[in-house]
Amino acid sequence: MVYGAEQSLVSRVAGDVGLYCRDQITDSDWRVAPGADVLLGFGGELIPTLQDAECIWSDDPYVRASRLLSDLRSKLGEAMARPVPVRRVFVGDLSSLRSYVHAEEIRRALFVLALWLYFAKIPLILFETTAVLEQRGSESTAVRPQVADQADVLVCISGWNNNQETAIDLSVTLRRTGQSFDYSLPEESSSHPDT
Repeated sequence: MVYGAEQSLVSRVAGDVGLYCRDQITDSDWRVAPGADVLLGFGGELIPTLQDAECIWSDDPYVRASRLLSDLRSKLGEAMARPVPVRRVFVGDLSSLRSYVHAEEIRRALFVLALWLYFAKIPLILFETTAVLEQRGSESTAVRPQVADQADVLVCISGWNNNQETAIDLSVTLRRTGQSFDYSLPEESSSHPDT
């Protein structure tokens, strides 16, 4: 689960999660992981690293969860039938669900989707632009979203901008162990393998 107060930072960091892997022969070189991505989008910007992804865009505020799961299952079936494996599945920006009539039904359906993908050994990356919890000068801290309770890993993004430089501060929490790690990335490293 990737979340933060600025939509462009959330999209960028979410797109980098799971994009890189270590070379299995040398165990030191980072490379782009093989595979295709699938996106269930609810609005916002297209994630830059998902230009070639299989996309399902839902801008119908009356759509039911059963319809979305059916469409996503079909798209996943098509993607899994190809010789290239499915690398990861993205769902977001979940903040757009605020305007959906069946938003809670869709959030509950994410549990079903998470189980499908868990058994298929495909990572699920949820992302949401959340409200600002705290603002200190040019730095902001985001509210933790509802669906964060479903996630194994939480990535909270705090960005700051001082007119000359923008930086991204990431707080990564492993929910099963409670371990937390903090990273600070400069704006220029848009495709950093450690994200």
